[in-house]
Amino acid sequence: MMEQSNEGFTLSPQQKLQWRLQERNPDASCFILSEFISIKEIDIQCFLQAIKLIIAKYEIFRIRLEKVPELEFPFQIIDSKIHCEVNYLDWRTLSEVEFEQKIQQQIIGLTELSAVYCIEDPRGRCHLVVKVSSLLMDAASHTLLVEEIVSCYTDLKEELSDEDDEPVQYIDVAQFYNELLASDIEGYKYWKKTLANTQHFTSLHCQKLVCEQSRFSSDFIKLSLPTTLNQTLISKELNIEKLLFGCWGDLISRLSSQDDISVGIWLSGRHDEELSAVLGVMPKCVPVRFNRAEERQLQDLMKDIESQVASHLEWFECFANENPTENSDFQFAYNELRGSEFFEGRALLNRGAICKILLQCVRLEDSFQFYFNFDTSAFTKADIQVISQQYRSVLATCLSASSVHLCDFSLIESGVYKAPIAEDLSPTAFNYETIVEMFEAQVASTPDNVAVCFEDISLTYKELLQKVTHYAAVLQSEGFNKGNVGIYLERSHQSIIAMLAVLKSGASFINLSLSEPLTRTRTLINEGELSVLLTQQSAYSALNVNVPALLIDKLSDKDVVFNESATFLTRQSMAYVLFTSGSTGKPKGVMVRHESLLNLASSLPDIWGGELAYRKIAINAPFSFDSSIKQWLGLLYGHSLHVIPEYTRHDIHGICQFVNKHKIDILDCTPTLLRRILSEYPLSTLPDCLLIGGESIDEGLWKQLSQAENKRSVNLYGPTECCVDTTFQVISESPSRISIGKTLNNIRVHVLDKNLKPLPTGCVGELYVEGKCLASGYLGQNELTRERFISVKLYADFPPVTLYKTGDSVCSLADSRLVYIGRTDRQVKLKGYRIELDEIQQALLALDCVKDAAVTLEVTESGDEQIIAYYVKGKQPEESTYEASIKQLLSDVLPYYMLPCKFYSLKSIPFTYNGKCDYKALMSIPNLPKESEGEGVSAFSPVGSIENKLADIWKSVLNLQEIGRNDNFFDLGGYSMLMVKLVDIINSSFEKNIGITDLYQNPTISALAPKLSMLTAQNAEKVDANVLDRAERQKRARNSKRRENRRVV
Repeated sequence: MMEQSNEGFTLSPQQKLQWRLQERNPDASCFILSEFISIKEIDIQCFLQAIKLIIAKYEIFRIRLEKVPELEFPFQIIDSKIHCEVNYLDWRTLSEVEFEQKIQQQIIGLTELSAVYCIEDPRGRCHLVVKVSSLLMDAASHTLLVEEIVSCYTDLKEELSDEDDEPVQYIDVAQFYNELLASDIEGYKYWKKTLANTQHFTSLHCQKLVCEQSRFSSDFIKLSLPTTLNQTLISKELNIEKLLFGCWGDLISRLSSQDDISVGIWLSGRHDEELSAVLGVMPKCVPVRFNRAEERQLQDLMKDIESQVASHLEWFECFANENPTENSDFQFAYNELRGSEFFEGRALLNRGAICKILLQCVRLEDSFQFYFNFDTSAFTKADIQVISQQYRSVLATCLSASSVHLCDFSLIESGVYKAPIAEDLSPTAFNYETIVEMFEAQVASTPDNVAVCFEDISLTYKELLQKVTHYAAVLQSEGFNKGNVGIYLERSHQSIIAMLAVLKSGASFINLSLSEPLTRTRTLINEGELSVLLTQQSAYSALNVNVPALLIDKLSDKDVVFNESATFLTRQSMAYVLFTSGSTGKPKGVMVRHESLLNLASSLPDIWGGELAYRKIAINAPFSFDSSIKQWLGLLYGHSLHVIPEYTRHDIHGICQFVNKHKIDILDCTPTLLRRILSEYPLSTLPDCLLIGGESIDEGLWKQLSQAENKRSVNLYGPTECCVDTTFQVISESPSRISIGKTLNNIRVHVLDKNLKPLPTGCVGELYVEGKCLASGYLGQNELTRERFISVKLYADFPPVTLYKTGDSVCSLADSRLVYIGRTDRQVKLKGYRIELDEIQQALLALDCVKDAAVTLEVTESGDEQIIAYYVKGKQPEESTYEASIKQLLSDVLPYYMLPCKFYSLKSIPFTYNGKCDYKALMSIPNLPKESEGEGVSAFSPVGSIENKLADIWKSVLNLQEIGRNDNFFDLGGYSMLMVKLVDIINSSFEKNIGITDLYQNPTISALAPKLSMLTAQNAEKVDANVLDRAERQKRARNSKRRENRRVV
């Protein structure tokens, strides 16, 4: 209850909210400003006297706030002194432009929060400007104040006495509100229930990242409607306030991709006649639930809004509204700026609401003004400009028909959206017909520069071309200069020679990985329609396929000469086929042409930045991964390639040592790998240019990279079907927004809805790609090609174009950059690999021991992503448990990065109403154990000090209570990044130097312990390990092994 103290009165609930908002944002200048302009001649001196008389009449102009340290809120002290200045300004000699500048600089821009200005303009008119702190007066009070001033002025001119009753003072109203809040239990229950059902959301897709240094700062954009739209709005027999609010709610819903939201609406608090003329802070921002279903009609939405508002008004006085967190970040206010016989309303600016965006609608005599007040730490002016235009479009759609569905609300005004203009082809790359031609031109320019390095091997450009030409001659002489040539080699410089040789011969290459299961590799060989395999004897023997082989080690023995005239290549010739995961369980072979490679090459200087000087580029990605293509294209610009060995690629310490040893300038990596490196090493350890792709970047990593000095970190996005990269964003140039940026050369992107209609800025839709980057389709899968590469007529004046349907959800920003939202289907990117969860699901369903199955991607408490498999038991396995059998069978057909980390056995897979798998229900099934639902931990306990020490490490890394000596690391939920962490801890604890491959080959404690013992014996016979650095010890350990038969399983 509010009581008068020795010093003054407590604040009302509305004032307490304003105080809290301003305390949280001390730099914000919170006021409400109104401007009226005379329509008749005014006696200035008499008018100034009227202003002073009315101001003296109201206590709010004599209030000062005094803060007591022990209390959260200040007291209101009613002084005898008036704290509101009355100023007369004669600006008649100024020009119109100078006058408006003065209004902005000397009135709106000043910190003085309580003042009334009487200003004469160049045209002899009188401007009445009222500027009062939002802690003391609301917007409606401005109109009431001006009405009283004009009434008093009229009385003074006519020499009438002022016989008005004593006005209701706001102090008394504040006391009423506080007493009611303290006593009305039913009202408290109503608002508690209402707030519990509020659907809070905090951001639009175009919103900036929140920085710790960010402080609220207010700005606004003014929108005026065309005359015809104003007239239509006024003539509509609708509740105008609710109509305008409904359009705002619809827009916010669409820009946030949320169909069920709550948007705040400021209710005036003057619904009771007794309070209608009170000067003070009366409004409260109450939440209105906005459920946007496309089939809903506008009339239904209006009825719903009116029903909620009516219910809120019944309990209005009981809404405390003191906590800023209860307010929506997106708000709406409606005010009428009524004029009089002497003045008409000109402007009403509300800088008192501290939120992300406040749309303030002001009704004048015969028109409407819209002020979009926004927080500059969350949005740019360009963002709000776009939103204001979209609001006008929604409103125009509403007013165009008496009955309209919400799905028909257009955010694009007629004639606004036009086709982008295609840029000219890049002259650098497209002077050449093929990649080989461009490479050979570079060789002629820098023959003696180092081209490729691997371990102790180094080749100049001239030497590289000689080997490429010889290998191509062998392929040509053997008749393998057409079709697809498979490359199945251990990771080394030989893969680069092989790829260029295949291209020079006239064929196209398919890179196959030795780390994938033999069953999958055989499938890719069959699907790839290979004419020959470039490989090594040991790898080829293990495959057991009916495809001829050319052994890479024996090609140099052949005496052949390359016949240039026998090769017929054009830009449209196939360059390579790269297999990605397929939703049907069948891998997809993406066919990429020379033209697409040349187009990617043309954009590389823009991605790298700076001068095209000689640079050292690390090849980090697997050669079967499309990112490696971009890396070796550095040869087209005279750069030097450094192939990171397989045993180093998985070791963050090894990578950092490799980078420093070889003075690498450009490193390509995934966000997952980069996060892991930065957890151990400072960013300064890494090269000056970081190319980051393969999966989305999280907010923390983005902020870290954006603040790094002298580092060019580039976020890259692109499906394999669009030749590696489609868009790029230099992170330091977009510190406040995670963006995938703008397109590479000769590429257009379109954000379309489900009906293939263009979507406006800020709205989420599916990304479609057009341009020279597009692949030819999928090898041997014509139906899938037609499904994903579609012909669409987007614009009336343009012919149909071929678009690739990416399956990615994005939205465009005001500056045309793109923000990645997520997938529209079940495809995910995990640790740099593009994975179809349905392919894993199909592999599970193909097993006899599985009756039904589903696969999801879930996020752990630490933020890591894991593949989770759910299954219904089928036929009982003969030799092992269900889970062990499933894992073993999956490992035969899926690469390791697609293997689920955890398995859960269910009685049945949940389904939705329409019969589809309910993946959301799967991820929320209660009472699932934290670990894999297998048959429990092995009964065999670790033996000896080494095994027990290993067991403690494994339990820590895998977050397990118990572990058996024969339990498989991967069966217990281990995956690639946990492997890196485990190996690091083992090497540190035992002072040994095992690698990732050692863990692959020895995935149990009982198998790994002897390996550690053997390393101890070897180190005792050799030099003291402390003398050697980590890279040297890895090399010694690697050279002691037999490499010929090594495969990663």
